[in-house]
Amino acid sequence: MSFFGITLNQILFIGGLSRTSVAHTGLLVALGPVIVLILSVGSRLEALTGAKVSGMLLSFAGVGILTSGRFGGTNSGGWTGDLFVLSSSAVFAVYTVLLKKDAHRYDALTLNALTYALGAILLIPVCGRPFVEMRWRAVTGMGWFGAFYMVVLGSVISYLIYAFALTELAASRVAAFSYLQPVIATGLAIWLLAEKLTSGVVAGGALILGGVYLAERERGEERAR
Repeated sequence: MSFFGITLNQILFIGGLSRTSVAHTGLLVALGPVIVLILSVGSRLEALTGAKVSGMLLSFAGVGILTSGRFGGTNSGGWTGDLFVLSSSAVFAVYTVLLKKDAHRYDALTLNALTYALGAILLIPVCGRPFVEMRWRAVTGMGWFGAFYMVVLGSVISYLIYAFALTELAASRVAAFSYLQPVIATGLAIWLLAEKLTSGVVAGGALILGGVYLAERERGEERAR
């Protein structure tokens, strides 16, 4: 859980975000429920139906449009950045499945303390030298505020809520709330970072979210039956 959910996920996510746009990142992260579905089917935890296949194909078609730059001119972010973010969504889906298995055995605080501590240790080989060589006096007040926000709200609080939610809901249902992330992230990026909303982002995003919704609706109906 530490390796997939903290170490590998953060390396891929931050590396991808630095190479692509916020809108692309938010939409690719929204693929989480579809990747969880693929893992569940691969582990024979649930059956593959026509609606699920259609949802997967629709979502990945949206990824193709999003990364190709076919609509609205060239892609606002490099395809390598998109690939990094997509990989981070995949490893976080593995983390979600693994966490779900132990979510009822331990409380959320214990799980997060263990995963973060071990994840930090596993990050040392990659981040140790840059951390030591960092010019800390050059960091501005706004930079420290940003770091504090990411650590406390973006990591500690959000992971605690995520782990707690997994004790109450199915992993796929928790992941489905990622619908909101691309919408909020894209809106903030347009407002704060002056990113442009291209037709490629709209078309690809609509297919991705539509595919995720289709696959998740089928799973919800199966659980109801």
